[in-house]
Amino acid sequence: MPASEVFLIQMPLAASEPSLALAQLYAFLRREGIRAEVMDVSVELFQRHRKPGYNLWNEETNAVWASEELASQILEADKGFIESRFLERIVSADQPVAGFSVSACSFAASLIMARWIKSARPDAKVVFGGQIFTTTPSTVETILARPEVDAVAPGDGELTLAELAARGSGPGLFVRDSQGRPVSSGARAPLDLDRLPFADFSQFDLSLYGTAQLGPHDLPLMASRGCVRHCSYCGHWTAWKGFRQMSGERVHAEIMHQRKHMPSLGFADSELKFYDLLMNGDMRKLGRLAELLAAEPGPKLPWKECNALIRPEMSYELCLKLREAGCRTLIIGLESGSQKVLDLMGKGQTVEQMKTVLKDIDRAGLKTRGNFMFGHPGETDEDFAATLDFLREMRPYIHQVFPSYTLAHLDGPLLREPEKYGVAKGQDPLYWQSLDGRNTYPKRLERFRAFRELAQSLGMDMVDGLDMPMQAYLDFSMAGFHEYQGQPGQALERYRSYLKQDPTNEFALKRAESLAGSQA
Repeated sequence: MPASEVFLIQMPLAASEPSLALAQLYAFLRREGIRAEVMDVSVELFQRHRKPGYNLWNEETNAVWASEELASQILEADKGFIESRFLERIVSADQPVAGFSVSACSFAASLIMARWIKSARPDAKVVFGGQIFTTTPSTVETILARPEVDAVAPGDGELTLAELAARGSGPGLFVRDSQGRPVSSGARAPLDLDRLPFADFSQFDLSLYGTAQLGPHDLPLMASRGCVRHCSYCGHWTAWKGFRQMSGERVHAEIMHQRKHMPSLGFADSELKFYDLLMNGDMRKLGRLAELLAAEPGPKLPWKECNALIRPEMSYELCLKLREAGCRTLIIGLESGSQKVLDLMGKGQTVEQMKTVLKDIDRAGLKTRGNFMFGHPGETDEDFAATLDFLREMRPYIHQVFPSYTLAHLDGPLLREPEKYGVAKGQDPLYWQSLDGRNTYPKRLERFRAFRELAQSLGMDMVDGLDMPMQAYLDFSMAGFHEYQGQPGQALERYRSYLKQDPTNEFALKRAESLAGSQA
């Protein structure tokens, strides 16, 4: 039986940058001799609608795409374009397999596209994989309850997808049995990351990409999978079995390969962007990579992003090595200045360790971007005040801040065992409130605003991706909250307030018109 043709699909909402996941999958399939094609529907729609006032690709509006009803309204307007540009090629293939890289933000749009594919080509195989499996243990059941999806592939997807395309089955999948119940096709051992081929970006038109976060001449990399810690609010570590990190030699080899085979990396502003949850899970391998890159002649590619943990081994000496290798900024999940909250999160770090490492990073000539979160279950006003005090004290050593606009989103253990943290089961991951009623979405949103205002008053650089003015963001966010709460009058009021600041946002205009009509 000839191998199927695999279409690797990215739907909105996704960052306007080339998908590293699809580049890795494409490289693996190509090495296995399987025909494959990358379809970044998200970026093409983004470019199609890119204009002032069109905020639906802003990260802070991801709640819109989380709704299948709202996502359908957006995509239906472009269905003709999607059919001619993408769907027709899938439908005309001999044995099409549609592999979707799915996150919580792109889940609804992926379901809609899958439904269109199955409607036009019922024998096409539709497979979901990606970050969606970091959300909840019931994700597999939820997805396979939808007839438009044939299989899901949590965890490593390279070999699983290749075997599905070549032989029609293999371990690493969940499918439906004769009773429609999810069943496993068998466990698959974690892949040896050193044996994976280098990511292949040849299927991407790099001229379509480019944001403040990642320019078209940068190189995305991912040297590890999983995490050595299990923070309460994070589900990403649940998608992988344990923690694996490529050797320093393997990462160095890929960087050298991409510099040779991607001419766009020859620009003076080219940088490396690491997608890893953490780069310092294995300190020995990180040190070896730094040594190899530092020994390379000529200018070094700066490390644009490098997520790292607070740990005692992050010494001044290691930070010097990283700087010699090209690292310029470390992204640290500080999250809170309250030891109580850090312990509730399971961060595995102390406030005093944070202060020591931040000072060593600064002394070595590196910058720190500090990530902060607001409203974790159990956080009080006093705990939040401790975070503000920490920011004031450590201002000389924190050069950028990322205040999380998703606040304390229910994910990972918070979603699986909410009662353990004082939150009732079954609540919306964004709009939840604590059992005592003191921790609410509006309260968390207010802490987000207060943190940003303090950071701005301290002259700190903000990199939270918030493109809207603060008041517009508050109005847009609260409008969505009131709609969720079944309060159309209050939602309409907030949409109208938003539209006074941005009267061209088509989505907000349509929502306001709909709500006004329901109130008439």
